[in-house]
Amino acid sequence: MRFVLLCIMMVVAVGCHQEEDNLAKSEPNWDQLIAARQARQAAHDGNKAISFGGVQLTIEPSRPAAKSCLEAIIRGKPSNQNLVWAINDINVQEGPGKRLCLERARRGDVVSVFVGDQKAGASNFVMVANTPPKVLDTKLELFEDGTGSYLQIVPTTEDADDDYVTLNYRWFINGIPNEEIFEDRLPSDAFLEGDIVQVQIVPSDGQAEGPIYLSRDVEIPKAIVRITSKPPSTFQSKNYSYQITTSVSATDSLVFNLDDAPNGMSIDPRTGMISWPLDSVAAGEYKVKVSVLDTVGRGEDTQEFTVKINDTTGSQTKN
Repeated sequence: MRFVLLCIMMVVAVGCHQEEDNLAKSEPNWDQLIAARQARQAAHDGNKAISFGGVQLTIEPSRPAAKSCLEAIIRGKPSNQNLVWAINDINVQEGPGKRLCLERARRGDVVSVFVGDQKAGASNFVMVANTPPKVLDTKLELFEDGTGSYLQIVPTTEDADDDYVTLNYRWFINGIPNEEIFEDRLPSDAFLEGDIVQVQIVPSDGQAEGPIYLSRDVEIPKAIVRITSKPPSTFQSKNYSYQITTSVSATDSLVFNLDDAPNGMSIDPRTGMISWPLDSVAAGEYKVKVSVLDTVGRGEDTQEFTVKINDTTGSQTKN
């Protein structure tokens, strides 16, 4: 009876020790974490690596960039192969892994690693260096606003440290740098049809300049002819006149025509000047339709409006 009871007690005791061992394995190694923190602090204070029992530890690369990966190189025999990685003194990884990737670290963060213990172990640290920004891609867009037409470069940039990025531009026309325009817009009077345009961009984050980016060659296409002028809203004269202007600066290839007009109205087919003597014109409303054709392939455009004539004043509105 005593023998059976003793066996039962021994089994229970053994079971309790097994549960304690399992619990201990699931908890962090607090002694090593404390040793790692002390070693980190000593390393930071002395601005050097810490070594115990002849163990040495280095981190490669020594000047890492954000989003890069680090590797711990151990020389000697530490008490254990458990490594504690920390960023700004906050533990981020613990275990046998000798590699840490800096997905969330930024410029100026301090990354440290500790292996072993204070009998046989080592600690070292590196500081995350600045990552210069870079231009990934660009696109050129031709647009118009109230001040004129422009060729605009739209860049896509990247900065691993999430810094504010400034861009310096330099335009090249047929391989020759433009020494007057240093913005992201190139006015239309700075280039001609058929010119080859490139843009050089240098990004900066305030700490360093990134690599120079040179955009792809872009050939300026032929402009599509558009009538840009509007008929005069009012006039007081015995002769109605209206100078038509277009989006094409070179007018040698343009031909103007009156498709629909009252008797006596004429247009100069080369200049686009409309003239209409009003001496014998009766009061009323007169419809006008004018067209312009580009003979070298820029297309054509039309404009329609109505001229209203009364005894003393004429007015017209575009339809």
